Amino acid sequence: MQYFIDQATGKPWAFEDNVSAAKNESGDYAFSYTVGDDPTIYQLDVPATLQPCTEEEAAAAALPKYTQEQILANNTATRDFLLSQAALAIAPLQDAVDLGEATDAETALLKLWKQYRIAVNRLDMTQASPAWPPAPVA
Repeated sequence: MQYFIDQATGKPWAFEDNVSAAKNESGDYAFSYTVGDDPTIYQLDVPATLQPCTEEEAAAAALPKYTQEQILANNTATRDFLLSQAALAIAPLQDAVDLGEATDAETALLKLWKQYRIAVNRLDMTQASPAWPPAPVA
């Protein structure tokens, strides 16, 4: 595969290996291809603003672009969901501790869940991809 990014739109393009890309006199890339054993060369009508890039750059360009407000809203919703899951796990463990009925394992698990809740709360919600901590396992 060959990868290009349209410099005008930022959109990635990918071409099979049977597509040939060569710079023309104006410095733009011209694209042509053949089909099977047919010697006929076909020209592709593509934007003149395509420039070569790596597969990784093309993949990154294909990802949706979110506004800072969307990032904050998505991360806040994820955080709130994770905190609600933590609260559901913490409540019965805390009850057992409060009533003096907790086992050593329950007390240890309660501590892990509380540490998890703190870690989730400390994440920067403005980051595009926060490093969400893994939830404790029993």
